[in-house]
Amino acid sequence: MFDVFLLFVPKIVAIYALLGLFGITSYFFLDHYKKTQWILYALLVWLPLESVVLMHAPPEYYTYIKYVPEMILYGYFFATWMRFIQKTGTLIPRTPLTPWICGSIVLASITLLIQWYSPVTWLFGMRQIMRFVVIFFILWFGAYTEQHIRRIVALCFGMLLFETGAGLVQYLAGGRLDAYLFSSAGVQVSSWATLGAIEQFWTAGTRIFGTLGRYDRLGSFLAFGLIYLFACVYYIRSKTQQYWFWALFATIAAALLLTYSRASWIAAAVGIGVIGVGVYADRRLKKVMVVGASIFFLYIGAVLFFTQSAQHIVESPTMSLSERVLEATSIRAWRESYDGAGRIFFIINTPRIVIPHAPLFGVGPGRYGGGVASALDNREVYEKLHLPFGVQNVYGQIDNNWLSIWGELGTLGLIVYAGMFVALIRMSYALLKMHTVDQFPKILAAGCVGSVAAIAVLGCFGPYAEFRTLMCYFWTGAGIVGYYYQKYNAEI
Repeated sequence: MFDVFLLFVPKIVAIYALLGLFGITSYFFLDHYKKTQWILYALLVWLPLESVVLMHAPPEYYTYIKYVPEMILYGYFFATWMRFIQKTGTLIPRTPLTPWICGSIVLASITLLIQWYSPVTWLFGMRQIMRFVVIFFILWFGAYTEQHIRRIVALCFGMLLFETGAGLVQYLAGGRLDAYLFSSAGVQVSSWATLGAIEQFWTAGTRIFGTLGRYDRLGSFLAFGLIYLFACVYYIRSKTQQYWFWALFATIAAALLLTYSRASWIAAAVGIGVIGVGVYADRRLKKVMVVGASIFFLYIGAVLFFTQSAQHIVESPTMSLSERVLEATSIRAWRESYDGAGRIFFIINTPRIVIPHAPLFGVGPGRYGGGVASALDNREVYEKLHLPFGVQNVYGQIDNNWLSIWGELGTLGLIVYAGMFVALIRMSYALLKMHTVDQFPKILAAGCVGSVAAIAVLGCFGPYAEFRTLMCYFWTGAGIVGYYYQKYNAEI
């Protein structure tokens, strides 16, 4: 029977279906013992450690180890959704995000009909865009208690401290731990997908990445944690608490700096600025940021004016911290990024070539700029439009989430997708305006606003919205804000 099933359905899809069924079964088993929250607890611990575990796992078990937790999550979502339907008699939950998510799915379905390509590719493409959004809904109708929510936050904070410590230990070890934490090996899944192949193009010991496998993954994760941590500063009154807060903040910031992830530095600064200046109208922070930005740009300008070599800095395995900063302003680096089919090339040519080809509905999920096109080696759109196959004509993705979404979903899809994040900000602001005795929800709401701004920034510099750990934690934070929004019955 199963052999007949595999004749009509790709093996990887069959595996997904079986793992999803396993997830639903797991939910009902844990529900019997009133322990369903452990599924989310386990996922939050697992994902930061996933890269190291997969590095040492036998190749034949790679697919199962990587995707069992994700499929359990989907099964958990469908099971909680069924419980929600039974309890309320409502098929679709009324949340601030629902119209935008439904709109994205409808528009993507129209794209599938227009472009008429493989539904399997479409399904994987939609999964890549939306996969951890389900956590928002699990927390919305998961019937969690206040104690469960606080445990989730404590667990997230614990993993932030763990990754900070792991990164600092890695730095102090001077590269001797890199071989145990990083692997560039790829794994062939079925006959048409390759996963896990990444390159360590930097010298061992120069950029920390903890257990997350890449410096930008750790950097974005630490930036996310730093933003939420900063939201606490406006509710700390004790001098002792302030001392410990700033000591912890400085430690995490130091680890973030050592990742050498420029996008993460910018995202952290933007997220913190949005919270301090945008949410709390903190004039002191505004002055600090203006002065800091002025000094930074004066330094960059002086170096560029007085040092001719700054215009010729390019990416190198041994570049220093200052060179890493200056490389972003190097004319030679920009030129090579364009000529070598790098980020600059696709920033220019996606609006020039891809969008005019399919302006409203896009070329379809899974076909341009993202991890699915890369993993499936899907070159159809690239070849049709005479474009290189992603960065360096090798990697399939284009180092810009927003342009990838624009290309795949079109202008209408991009607007609706962005609307989902705007809805998160409006929901968070509504919670901030409520008069509650407990300040804990307001801290999380402010952090959510900052994290949305950070995700928006990160998306301009790489495929950050496809990082599994980052997006799992992002949507967990958003889901917790949704939990309190629903609890206090806020209205937008």
